[in-house]
Amino acid sequence: MNRLVLYPALLPPIAYMAWVAHEGAVWNTMAPFDKRSWRNRYRIYGPHGPQDLSAPIVKESLGGPLRDVRLEQRGNWAEKEWRAIESSYRKASFFEAIADELHQIISVEHEFLIDRIETSMNWVCSSLRMEMIEDVSERTWNLKPIKPSAEVPGVEYRQVFSHVGGFKSHLSILDLLMNEGPLSYDILKDQSLLFPPSRIQP
Repeated sequence: MNRLVLYPALLPPIAYMAWVAHEGAVWNTMAPFDKRSWRNRYRIYGPHGPQDLSAPIVKESLGGPLRDVRLEQRGNWAEKEWRAIESSYRKASFFEAIADELHQIISVEHEFLIDRIETSMNWVCSSLRMEMIEDVSERTWNLKPIKPSAEVPGVEYRQVFSHVGGFKSHLSILDLLMNEGPLSYDILKDQSLLFPPSRIQP
């Protein structure tokens, strides 16, 4: 049986994590960088609707594998990122439980994008009480994308601003963890059934 191989992503979409948790998906950290992907960005649900946050990259480092892509060190983009998260989730049920640890992860200065992705994924997997996703970079696989522009149905769960803008799907796993905490893993099971890997568009 061929395993589903995904591109590494920063605080990935819920559907992505559903495949990791319940479909045995793995990733390839030598995959090329794609600006139209979740490699260096993720989507949260704020007071004004869905908002994409990103880790800015050094353009001169593009052109090779993801592992060679460097993060921009100028500016205070990590501080702005955290303020956006805090504004969006300070009223979420599990914000207080995970805020300190998440803030430390966001605040760490990494030279390479892959280091930030791996640190974030370690935290996500730990929060979901599952093993870290396996890296299969030493082998050649047909990688499956899940694009920000994709239409992805989602299993409904509590969201801070659903009373304003309704339920939103295709958000970062961060949104699920903030709102559902320990129930997140079980919700991912339902998500994997609702949107199986066979529905990924190339």
